[in-house]
Amino acid sequence: MASHVVFIQRITPQLINQPMPKNDYMQKKSTLLLGLGAQRCGTTWLGNHLRSHPEIHMTGIKEMHFFVDPQLPNTWNQQFMANRLENSKATSSALEAVHERRIKVGTSQTNPTSDYIDFLSEGWTGQPLYCEITPSYIFLPVSGLEKISDAFPNLKIIFLMRDPITRLWSMLRLNYRGKDTSQMDNFGATCLSKREYFARCDYKTALENIDTVFDTNQVFTNICLMVTC
Repeated sequence: MASHVVFIQRITPQLINQPMPKNDYMQKKSTLLLGLGAQRCGTTWLGNHLRSHPEIHMTGIKEMHFFVDPQLPNTWNQQFMANRLENSKATSSALEAVHERRIKVGTSQTNPTSDYIDFLSEGWTGQPLYCEITPSYIFLPVSGLEKISDAFPNLKIIFLMRDPITRLWSMLRLNYRGKDTSQMDNFGATCLSKREYFARCDYKTALENIDTVFDTNQVFTNICLMVTC
């Protein structure tokens, strides 16, 4: 991993002690690694490995869902995070507290980007990189990506892909967990009628949007061949 971050200079303790708010310093001096997707393409595996790296800071939540696709209602992101909060209650009080703080951050439709940065800076101790991965950012249009680019002067994009058919099948299997097998036909037909199932496989549009906004040296793409779920 270290070979992939040689473009970053380690921030020294002397620099960290400069009279600048921690969140401002992190935003201006550290590099944000932002994962844009795609879902079911190994982003959780990647997030776990990045979290263990000493030069990368990640909050307790991998997926922030802060930046909102204008074609989705803002309530979609809010409901997603509310569901995550409910699930976290059975895991640990610490994780529950993190999700409670995350909900207060809102989304890019309701809150300023500074609230998002404040949350990301929790626990940051001067690492040269900090990271957030939300697969649904694949939906963001050029205008949404431009807002991200403007907010973060130091930014690297990560975009993972997978064979579209196996990715779609994995997504169907994930969303079908816990349901009665007799409902499979209707469930599959209902899911496939929804835009998000195919949009998450639309790598062409996502990459065209990414190329429109970001320089080539800001973007890392990879095709995951060994994902089995």
